[in-house]
Amino acid sequence: MELRKPFVPLQHFLSDDEAAQSLKPKAPLELPPNAPSELVQQLWNRVSQQALSNLSRPAIEVRYSVVNAVVESVRLASEYRTSGTMTAARVAGGEIKLFFADDDTGWRCVELPVPGDVSTDANDVESDGEVKAN
Repeated sequence: MELRKPFVPLQHFLSDDEAAQSLKPKAPLELPPNAPSELVQQLWNRVSQQALSNLSRPAIEVRYSVVNAVVESVRLASEYRTSGTMTAARVAGGEIKLFFADDDTGWRCVELPVPGDVSTDANDVESDGEVKAN
């Protein structure tokens, strides 16, 4: 997570190609109305076996890390960060549910920023809030 970028869990999950692919709805099984009943039964058996085998695969997990708070002083800087994995599933009605498993959360010390190492220095800001062109 970046401090100036909001954390949107679904966007973060869908940014992983494999995870996005796992949520795409499957095409419906279309059978002609005059299909023989033996063929229909074989197709339904195959579809149900495929669905059961898909359940045995592990869920796709996407790592995340969110900075919840930052405290700085002249001598010390700390952040409160939550990290873990998320997974998602498409439930009835097409709704997407996200599930989170936090594996690390807490305060930790971080390096103090080096003065002048910021993209916009305080001296580069005009009195009206606009950034000076360099």
